[in-house]
Amino acid sequence: MEAIIAEAAAAGPVSKRVVRARVKVGDLRQIVPDTLQFAYETLTKDTCADSSVLEIVRAPATGVCALCAWEGELQGPVIGFICAKCGAIEGKLTGGRELFLESIEVVDNE
Repeated sequence: MEAIIAEAAAAGPVSKRVVRARVKVGDLRQIVPDTLQFAYETLTKDTCADSSVLEIVRAPATGVCALCAWEGELQGPVIGFICAKCGAIEGKLTGGRELFLESIEVVDNE
């Protein structure tokens, strides 16, 4: 959240305001969207990002099998890798750990 405010501040003086922030959150991060939304609203209150929209983009847990080379989205609660094609546990998680500010929309204050 601090990055959102800092980026908006770097865009110029108080004549700018944040209208939208897009955050990518991986399924393996165990972040509750409603809790993230609440934290965003609390931290941006009375700042140039007050009343802006937080868009949370889901990044699914994905993996690749070391035995059959299957690649794709992992289903169900992901504790470790289990191949959806052959059932092997020898594989690598390739997605789902993301947590970053993907974009920010800043406009002139009117």
